[in-house]
Amino acid sequence: MNRLKEATPSEIFNNTKDRRERNRLVYEAWHDYRYTQKEIAAFLIVHYSLVSRIVAVEKQKSVVSEV
Repeated sequence: MNRLKEATPSEIFNNTKDRRERNRLVYEAWHDYRYTQKEIAAFLIVHYSLVSRIVAVEKQKSVVSEV
């Protein structure tokens, strides 16, 4: 589970179709690939606080789906 940036952001976010998919991939980039929220925000050209909110929501979804 500790992949540590084996994929570039370009590879992770390649052909993202919509916000729902983007948000899932933001969480994956943060959780699975260990990119910082600041790195993700810079790549997506969004404010880091948006990435923070996305991670928080997706993290909650992840916890709920595990129960």
